[in-house]
Amino acid sequence: MSEWIGSYKKKDVRNVGKFFKKLGYSYITRNAYIHLPLTLKIMEHQGKYSYGFKSKGPGLDWRTPFFNFGQEYEIHEHPLGKVKETVTQEFAGNDWEVTTTCLSRYGPELHSRFEFNGDKLLYVMWVEGSDNAICEILFRKCI
Repeated sequence: MSEWIGSYKKKDVRNVGKFFKKLGYSYITRNAYIHLPLTLKIMEHQGKYSYGFKSKGPGLDWRTPFFNFGQEYEIHEHPLGKVKETVTQEFAGNDWEVTTTCLSRYGPELHSRFEFNGDKLLYVMWVEGSDNAICEILFRKCI
């Protein structure tokens, strides 16, 4: 897992604005994901992991608490309000799946997956049972 620790810069997005609009993300947050430079950072401390997103503009700057895989935790500063998340390693290799349950008015259960491939990371999001509700953000690891 240590090979995935570090920072990743956004390189490409697909279907992000429409997807986040359906979820109720603010205009500012949607545009941060789409247009502004976006960094994803994966951290490790004493065998636990954390990840977070940061943009150079307003609207997006949050991270998870440090977690063990399979552990549920709460995030208070999240674009959807207060949420609960669980991160598991359910896919081949070191890919992570995240299940986000909103504890606010938005309500949908959001799923996302980190797909690691060399120095590239594909972040895929979808809402369970919703047709065409999928978006992708491609990141490249900073050297």
